[in-house]
Amino acid sequence: MHNSYIGIDLHPPVFLIIYCIILCIYYFFFFKKRGKKTNRLLIVAFFIFYILCVIKLAFLPIRIFSQDLGLTIDHYYQLVPFETISQVINHNVWTIQLLGNIALLFPLPIFIGLLQIGGEFKLSKVIFIGFCTSFSLEVIQLSINFLTKVPNKVADIDDLILNTLGVTIGSLIFLAIKRTKLLAKLNSGIEL
Repeated sequence: MHNSYIGIDLHPPVFLIIYCIILCIYYFFFFKKRGKKTNRLLIVAFFIFYILCVIKLAFLPIRIFSQDLGLTIDHYYQLVPFETISQVINHNVWTIQLLGNIALLFPLPIFIGLLQIGGEFKLSKVIFIGFCTSFSLEVIQLSINFLTKVPNKVADIDDLILNTLGVTIGSLIFLAIKRTKLLAKLNSGIEL
């Protein structure tokens, strides 16, 4: 018997339409009314694009099958630290899994610092925010799996570890850049 499914995804045209709508809302309701500098608009535009990319990569596509696939619950998550990491290294497909998960949240602390979200940039605070963001992504993935009864994206403890590593690396790079004149030039055009 053929098991059909419905797929939910964010295809490029839909992605761009959603991006433009969100950017227009920001521009007309927040940016234009407060007379912010153009640098901030550019950074916010990149940040919105980044958030949509994270949503696309972390959650989509979602498949909803017409019949139960009969998969056990252990297909929905992986809670053994370094299990997935060792498997992908042994199968020589580590670049996408490891580097992709590190890269996923790598930009987050840079945006936090540039947009001065949460006040002063403190390493421990930003890493905690990154950890909580990654944890939330994994919980949402697990929830989607339970709702659809399909392991669309497996909630994996290794993703949490690698995402947090990416946030840590991004934070350290931001702090290194902060000590240079480049960030001071960028921030001179950004007013909160």
